[in-house]
Amino acid sequence: VASSPPSDPSDTPSDPSDIPSQIMSLKTLGNEAFTSADYPLSITHYTSALSLVASSSLTLSPLYAPIYANRSAAYLATKKWVKASWDAQCAAKADPNYWKAHWRHGLALMSMAPRIERSQTAVDAFRRARELCPEGKRGEVDEMVARAETRLREGKDRVPMPPQCQQS
Repeated sequence: VASSPPSDPSDTPSDPSDIPSQIMSLKTLGNEAFTSADYPLSITHYTSALSLVASSSLTLSPLYAPIYANRSAAYLATKKWVKASWDAQCAAKADPNYWKAHWRHGLALMSMAPRIERSQTAVDAFRRARELCPEGKRGEVDEMVARAETRLREGKDRVPMPPQCQQS
């Protein structure tokens, strides 16, 4: 009796020479799930792809930065800001010139509760994204740079002192 091929690349036995193609297949499945707005499933596929990278002898390279950045986008869509920020930073570490990594890091930081250090880091991330992004994205990136700068400048991040700590 012939068996049918596995439907999910993560079900395939690990052939070391085939791991990069398994990783890219999982990335594709994640992209398809993301496009269908099935963010939890996309996160599962991206996580499986990144687990294969981590469990293999492959080094984290710019080739894998989009997987982290895509999982960051899925976390943004599910309002998991800290995880989105972390994955965006991992993507930037894998490829410092991948503009979407910096963009998504800034978006995650701006989505979190305001704090001065978050706003400053968001400004820095958006400025780096602006340096690297395609010409057609500059307007959108410039708008977010301005929003982050305004939030920082207006001090919306400042946390008021508790009444018991204020001077009388």
